[in-house]
Amino acid sequence: SDPVMAGPVIQAAAETALTPEQHTILASGPTIVLAANDPAGPPHVTVSAYHWDGSTFSLPAQQFTLRASNVESDPRVSLFLEVPGTAVAMTGVATVVYGDAVADVMLRILVRDADAGTAQARWEELRASGDRMIISVRPTRFVWLRR
Repeated sequence: SDPVMAGPVIQAAAETALTPEQHTILASGPTIVLAANDPAGPPHVTVSAYHWDGSTFSLPAQQFTLRASNVESDPRVSLFLEVPGTAVAMTGVATVVYGDAVADVMLRILVRDADAGTAQARWEELRASGDRMIISVRPTRFVWLRR
């Protein structure tokens, strides 16, 4: 039988602190979906690795891509994350990080799927292949759905 869906729980980030369980959920998803406003029409939706630091999501990106351009032109974005038993949709405001600050955050993202040495080697490959940046999203609203 299909799982029974509980009603959504809407939570404004500024008004309500997240529980330790919610922080664990936000940090544990394998990937996150980013929807950015596209001036040409419907939202531009991408799937990405990420890092949750307790208040901000960091997603790897490359400069001069449609995703980066859309975020830079309109920082209002949506995120979606699903782990077994829970889905959460979020809205927030994005900023972009360039330069030397990218390395530390990129390594935090890469080490989720590899040991530190492998993550460092992968970062060196990525840095050599183009202009890397981080899309940083601070959620302003959460909609939690438990199954």
